Amino acid sequence: MTVNQPSQDPNKDAATSAWEQEVTQATNRIQHQIDNINESVVSSTPTVAIYSKTQDGGVQQFTPFADGDGFVAYFKYTDDLPTLPVSGLTFSAYSDEEVDYIIKQYREVASRPTNPGTVSYEVNGAVWSSSSNWTKTKLDRAGVNVWFCEAKIKGSAGTTVTAKWSNPKLLFGGQTAEGTLYYNTAATSAPSAPTATGYDYDSGVFTGLTSGWQYVPITTAMGGGTTISHKHWQVTFHVETSEASQTQIITFGTIEGVIPIGTTLQSDNFSSGSAGWQIVRNTGNAEFNNVTARGVLDASSITTGTLDCSGITVSNLNAGSITAGNLSATRISGGTLTVGNVTVSGAFEAVNLVNGVVISAHGGTGGGGVIMTFTSANIPNVDTDAVVHLSASSASLWSGQSGSSSTRFEFQSGNSPTTPNINCGVTSTHGQGGFSALAGGKIPLSKNTVYQVRNFGSGNASMSGSCTVIEVKRL
Repeated sequence: MTVNQPSQDPNKDAATSAWEQEVTQATNRIQHQIDNINESVVSSTPTVAIYSKTQDGGVQQFTPFADGDGFVAYFKYTDDLPTLPVSGLTFSAYSDEEVDYIIKQYREVASRPTNPGTVSYEVNGAVWSSSSNWTKTKLDRAGVNVWFCEAKIKGSAGTTVTAKWSNPKLLFGGQTAEGTLYYNTAATSAPSAPTATGYDYDSGVFTGLTSGWQYVPITTAMGGGTTISHKHWQVTFHVETSEASQTQIITFGTIEGVIPIGTTLQSDNFSSGSAGWQIVRNTGNAEFNNVTARGVLDASSITTGTLDCSGITVSNLNAGSITAGNLSATRISGGTLTVGNVTVSGAFEAVNLVNGVVISAHGGTGGGGVIMTFTSANIPNVDTDAVVHLSASSASLWSGQSGSSSTRFEFQSGNSPTTPNINCGVTSTHGQGGFSALAGGKIPLSKNTVYQVRNFGSGNASMSGSCTVIEVKRL
């Protein structure tokens, strides 16, 4: 390359020297571009657009149709334009609508790469190729930096646009770090957030870190004499590289307090046997001064010598043995219930007892009509029987007298007999005096049904009857 220099005339003035210097510098810059023209000019095979009104290319021309519609194919040529029609082309629909958008490509490399130059973009079909070592796919974070460059595509549909790539920009740095820092002293209130001037990705160590913060938690646990109000404090951090300046961005999160549990956890005012509370973690033993359950207290097993309280209200209490002065409950369920004395001020219903349950007892005497009625029990999950004892008597005191007397347990409705039919009957005649008879048995009862005992007979003898009916739980 020829380098032009100012003249060596020693008699020239200052203005002439300055003008020659500017001319020389401009000439050298132009000469440099001429000598290196092959490095700045991108050569490519020329391409021409061929338009057709039909997709089969029956009528072809080099210019778009006036209505901006039709089909187009692109043909590469070397010297003169081809002669129309050109056979073997594949036509696709096109539009003369203006396009204006940006394409991007990506590369993963530690240092900033050089500018990739230009890109040829076929607007019809959005066809373009990424540069060497670049990819159209956006890359994820990796062990090194990820870069991107972009090109602005502006032109009409159906044309090929040559665009210049921008200089590579940092998308994100591959070397990122996250972790947790710990304050070196337990305290009741949170310390100030830390700051740092830098971070070493390889060693994981900050530079210029605020005093008091460290990389491992302190080991002192709460309890066993340590005040529980003193918390351990920690904060998370995130380090990455700035996209604009390639400097580190260090971000600290919100400071959080934690309470680590030691072997023994105690309240601040704990005093064995008198105040506060304590939980011994490695034995399971606990001591509390007062316990209040604001929700539901569900304990499948409570082992204690004596449980003393002013009142316990439950919907279902199952216990092998309960010793108490007063037990008030709507239901008691258990295998064996042993009590010394039972005092009932109101109704006593024991539907789950197995033996000796008498539901009701009834009796009556009379002659020639109903001597007793009752309604059977209506207890859920309990069936009952009636144990019936009946007597009947008949007397014919004078010669020529005769008659009969019957006493029967029956349904009130229709005076119909039960099954089995329990009926006690006796007959007297011709001045024989009085005769009597007895009968009894057990009858299964229907729930909430009216039963009666009735004495009836015939003739002119006197008649009477008596009954005892006991309603019991059916076994």
